[in-house]
Amino acid sequence: PHRAGDLKVTVSTVVCDGRRVLLVREGNGRKRGRWNLPGGRVQTGEKLIAAAVRETVEETGYLVKPTALVGLYIDVRGDRRPSLRLHLSAKVIDGEPEYDGDEILDIRWFSFAKLRDMPDRKLWNVHLLRRTLSEVDQDVGYPLRLLKEVDQALVVA
Repeated sequence: PHRAGDLKVTVSTVVCDGRRVLLVREGNGRKRGRWNLPGGRVQTGEKLIAAAVRETVEETGYLVKPTALVGLYIDVRGDRRPSLRLHLSAKVIDGEPEYDGDEILDIRWFSFAKLRDMPDRKLWNVHLLRRTLSEVDQDVGYPLRLLKEVDQALVVA
């Protein structure tokens, strides 16, 4: 059993450039070698949108502007800590591709078609990733102003 205080909050961005999406190849733990959305944990006191931008810059070198809330998920798989996951669509506004080679092994732009054909074993959290990419591909998203209002009142402690 987990206490509410054990809830992990993470954010990810779905960075698109036309019909392509940016993914990172993870370097650590069980994720190692698998492709994933750029993102990570929200730090204590950090706002959700700011965390998404920070994580994307840290993992890819690209400064992004979030454009919509794609999904809000609660992940309670197995005996791990439950997590609240937010996925935001975003576009690159500045920066050059850069990654550390340790936490992130590679970054790459993939077409939606190529990702649909990619074997599940090459992706992290495959069902959630495929669902999110499908929704972005179909232009599903919620106005970012909704998250901004929540973000103003939310405190991650």
